[in-house]
Amino acid sequence: MSRLTVMSFSFLNAHRANLAAGVAALALSGPVTSLASPGAHGPNGEHLDAPGSTRTASGLARLPDGSVQVPMLAQRRLGIRTAIAPESEAAVTLELPGRVVVDPNASGRAQAVHGGRVMPGPRGLPVAGQTVRKGEVLVQVQHHAEPYALAAQQSQLAELRSGRMLAAQRVQRLEALEGTVPRKDIEAARAELQSLSTRERLIATSISSRESLVAPVSGVIARADAVAGQIVEARDVLFEVIDPTRVLVEATTSDPALAARVRAASLQGTPAVKLTFLGAARSLRDGVLPLTFRAEASQAGMALPLAVGQPVTVLASSDERVRGFVLPAAAIARNAANEPIVWIKSGAERYIAQPVAFRPLDAGTVVVTRGLGADNRVVVQGAPLLAQIR
Repeated sequence: MSRLTVMSFSFLNAHRANLAAGVAALALSGPVTSLASPGAHGPNGEHLDAPGSTRTASGLARLPDGSVQVPMLAQRRLGIRTAIAPESEAAVTLELPGRVVVDPNASGRAQAVHGGRVMPGPRGLPVAGQTVRKGEVLVQVQHHAEPYALAAQQSQLAELRSGRMLAAQRVQRLEALEGTVPRKDIEAARAELQSLSTRERLIATSISSRESLVAPVSGVIARADAVAGQIVEARDVLFEVIDPTRVLVEATTSDPALAARVRAASLQGTPAVKLTFLGAARSLRDGVLPLTFRAEASQAGMALPLAVGQPVTVLASSDERVRGFVLPAAAIARNAANEPIVWIKSGAERYIAQPVAFRPLDAGTVVVTRGLGADNRVVVQGAPLLAQIR
């Protein structure tokens, strides 16, 4: 073999060895720089990816630039879902503090007119949560007079009983002499006997009388403050009965002109309840104006998940409009500084936390007014799980 041929083979072998060494070095290199997808731009077109962010081979991880790495298998297990929200207009929504109150047409109280001792009713003492019907006897109150007044009543009862007995004897004598005594004397004696008997019966009843407290409406016992043998005073509230399907929500605002702008309302965090605006008061109470809403279940036959006195937040939609990105409320998460953020998908396995400003629309949706761009793919399900990755 010629010397030229031997040199050609040597050069070829050396080139192959250098190429193999380069491939091996590339394969053994640890981190590989991740590339951003088209959806990793901010609202002003700025690039959200920080150069030098790396992927690790350990699966779930938070990268040095604050983004998180989530393998595809972990995304399926965590139920991560994303969507591109178009920019649109939505009604301006205001958050109003409120509380659940009773409907005066579907509630009532059972309270004693006079003081006395509590006695169980025919079905015993009702408890909170028990269903009752209108007119049903809940409890009985046995009245007790003062000792001097009781002695006076008993003395009067004894006099009436003695007078009734004498009147009965006189009627018997006159009836035996009927025909010899005038008819009017017999009738006068009978009338006097009847009057004494009635007075005796009323006095005897008043001494040991019992007042029956009945349910004012059909519903459930919302409050029960009665125990057997309890001594109550006049006007003490022993039971409150409400219809759990008919309650009201009373919100307050410091803007008297808001009532004319309310178009719809809902309860924050309670999508199963829908509100109907009834009206606003015309006088301030403690410096604020009450707004009344009727609470109804979103599905017929479903119980309202509300309790009387429960504090709530009313989301009132006005006729004003705001431009932004409408997203589910579950898309909003919080970072370590308690700032509202959304997670933007910047790659197949990479998510970036983006601070935003938002306003609630109703119980289940919000509108992001600042911080998002038109091509951002936002996590709409599983955002709180991404925030927990360390």
